[in-house]
Formats: sequence, structure tokens, C-alpha cells
Amino acid sequence: MVLDENDNFAKVSGERRVKDIMVLGENEEYVSIDAGKIYTLASHNYLLKAGGDNYTGFTDNEFIISEGISDYQIITDYITNVLRGNLSAKYAETEGRIVVK
Repeated sequence: MVLDENDNFAKVSGERRVKDIMVLGENEEYVSIDAGKIYTLASHNYLLKAGGDNYTGFTDNEFIISEGISDYQIITDYITNVLRGNLSAKYAETEGRIVVK
């Protein structure tokens, strides 16, 4: 890992730990990420805007929506309004989308 002058993550040196990133493609099938394509992603402000955990890889990108609803409020609203407080078996197990080798 290479750090910048402020001891924040700047780039990866050597072999990368993440080997194969798949995204849901236009045909609703997972395809390998295209390094030349621009993607839109959602995350929390701690990581994206504040460079949380010294990860500054996103801090200078364009933000389409910023400072929307707080992270905890989003999950609270989802559990309350969508799931009606019922955390079914669907959420008891992982979906298998992330694989550690």
C-alpha cells in the first residue's frame, strides 16, 4: 500500500487483493467490471466523503446526491416500512455474492 503525504491511502502497490469484481450488466447478468467505464455507486459519507479508515479513493469524485438521509435512518425506514419489522429468513444467511479465496 502506498500512502500520500498525509498518511492516507493513495494506491495499491504489488499484487491486488481484490481479483475479480462483477457488476450487474444491462442484460441482468453479472459481468466483469470494465476499468474504462464510469460507474455510479452508493455508500455512506464516512467512506466516500470523509475518507474514513484512511481510504481517500473516492473523496475527489462528483457526488450526485450528498448528505441525504443518515445511514441509520435508511436501514430503520427499510425495516419499518418495507419489511414491516419482519426480518425473515431471507436476511438470515449471506447471498454468496462476496467470496473470499
